[in-house]
Amino acid sequence: GSDAPRPPTSHRALAMVAKLAQLPGPAKATLALARLFLWESPRATRAEAYARLVAVVGLQLVRGRAASWLSYERRLQTQTMLRGGGADRAAIVRGLGRYLLAVLSLSPINKLYWRALRGLRRQWTVHLTRHFLGPFVEAQCASQRRAIEGGDGAEGLPPCEGRERDPDHRVATDVSVFVQLATSLSLESLQAAIHLYFFAAVLREISPALSRWVCVAAVAGTAGAALLGRDMPSLYAEERRTSGNFMYALTRMRDNAESIAFYDGQGREVKDATQALERREDTEWTRLARRDLVQLFSDQYRKALGLLPAYVLAGRMGGMRAPPRLAAHDHASHDHGGGAVGGMHGGGHGHSHDHGHSHGDDGHGHGGAVGGMHGGGHGHSHDHDHSHGDDGHGGGPATDVGIVAQAAEAFEEVLVHLLIVAENYSDFSRLAAVAADLHGYDREQQRALREASAAGGGAGVQLLPREAGAPWLRLEDLSLRAGGRTLVSGLTLDAPARGGLLVSGPSGVGKTTLLRACAGLWRRGGAGTVRRDVDKGRVLFLPQRPYMSLGSLRAQLLYPLGAAPGVGDEDLRAILGRCGLARALERLDGDLGAVRRWDEELSVGEQQRISVARLLAQRPAFAIVDEVTSANDAGHEAAMYECIRETCEAFVSVGHRETIRRFHVRRLQLLGETEGGRWVVEDL
Repeated sequence: GSDAPRPPTSHRALAMVAKLAQLPGPAKATLALARLFLWESPRATRAEAYARLVAVVGLQLVRGRAASWLSYERRLQTQTMLRGGGADRAAIVRGLGRYLLAVLSLSPINKLYWRALRGLRRQWTVHLTRHFLGPFVEAQCASQRRAIEGGDGAEGLPPCEGRERDPDHRVATDVSVFVQLATSLSLESLQAAIHLYFFAAVLREISPALSRWVCVAAVAGTAGAALLGRDMPSLYAEERRTSGNFMYALTRMRDNAESIAFYDGQGREVKDATQALERREDTEWTRLARRDLVQLFSDQYRKALGLLPAYVLAGRMGGMRAPPRLAAHDHASHDHGGGAVGGMHGGGHGHSHDHGHSHGDDGHGHGGAVGGMHGGGHGHSHDHDHSHGDDGHGGGPATDVGIVAQAAEAFEEVLVHLLIVAENYSDFSRLAAVAADLHGYDREQQRALREASAAGGGAGVQLLPREAGAPWLRLEDLSLRAGGRTLVSGLTLDAPARGGLLVSGPSGVGKTTLLRACAGLWRRGGAGTVRRDVDKGRVLFLPQRPYMSLGSLRAQLLYPLGAAPGVGDEDLRAILGRCGLARALERLDGDLGAVRRWDEELSVGEQQRISVARLLAQRPAFAIVDEVTSANDAGHEAAMYECIRETCEAFVSVGHRETIRRFHVRRLQLLGETEGGRWVVEDL
């Protein structure tokens, strides 16, 4: 009510400050992704990252100090030339040698800088990609499990425009883009702060009024760029969405090419893909137009402000004196002068601002003695020409020219680095879009995994380790349902300790569903408990359509457990021959290291034989086999089952043919929905 005590003023003030201090969404996303690397990574990773970061920052300080020193050296050389015929040529040569030595010394420093920066980027990219890979694979498996249970197959995946953008694009591309932009812009901002530290003091000594004007101009310029580019983050996000839609359209055409050909739908597919391409190009065109507008404003604004130093200092012409620190520097160097390096201009100031965009990672392509700021983004470097008074501490025209030139250089340096947001507004907008997308995807992945874990721990089919002394596989009151149909009801069974258990029955009665429950892939659609040996390497599952991994033929045989002790290349060749794959090996000239697209190179029957060859190479104690001989003739089928029986202590297999009964000691016959999920067990 109205009589409730109001919080103290100090508390309200703190709450207001906290609210004002809240970071916008893109900044929060960027910091969250940086925290994964710099705070939440393993200690060894953090230590290496901090060492690289310290090296990068230290080298940046050296580069910034060198730029300031070279500015003074150029001023002294110009001033020496303005003194005319009385200049000591030996001093000029010494100054030239000093300048060239400094420039040549910067080259290895720049190489060390880029080496350290590339190492930091590589480490961050690898760590962040690994962070996404685990949940990514788990999310795909959760999606597949929901699909085979009859639910929504997309439920296990983070939502993204109805799956129009493949989530693997984020893992493969967006992580690298984010790391490049984040390191480039953050280090460029740091470099700008370093240059401000060195050049702001010069500007304040020459003209405090000019230093105030440059701050006002920078604020106005940044506000103008932000106003003109206010839609750029959303345009970047829209461009990424439409680009993802186009890639997804191409992927669907590739995955469904045979069905499209049967429908004779090539023309329709081309039309749909072309429309997706046009939407992407229209969005990019709009975004580029807005980017060009912001860059035009920034360039013209900076050029117009280049006249401000001369205007502000015009009233002091004829009576200006160099600042004490600069005059002392001039006086100390009066006898060693400078060279003809740098800009020489009588009575004027020439300033060149080179704004380049480098796509390399070593900064090549930028002007200036120091080099580009970063690879893969925008960099700024500045070549300044100056002419100064004849002695640096007099009041003549040469002194006035020198002071105005020095002021123009300092003003330009301070202005450009204060306008860093305006100068790089396009890249900041792109970083905001990528960071928000990646961070949102990370949160959705974690949420999906939490939900999958919660679903696995509640009601449904439970997969538990076997008890001591219990059979390797035990089913306890197991019931399985799919699409509202009861496939299996109240199944209780111990698998034989030796030999094979054959699961048979008509198509659609739940044979493969039973194996999925044994693998832990079928949990929600049923009830009961599966207890089995869950120690890694003890049980190997052989699906009807084997998975062919990327890599060599040797890698196919050793997927996923690796070779059993004592199994070498000669053993692998013998295994291939025993499984009827000698001709496949001959096609490769006997090279186990040959790399192919094995799902295209091998027929389905050969892939099934590779699956059995894996069993021989890895030698698990038990196997669960789902119609692994369905694409093979009777001769190959018998040889494959003989290999399974000789290698494993016990196994469970699904099959239809009566010819495989002799390889088993017991049979489980499923009767299906029409019999209320009944089942029968018999010895063979």
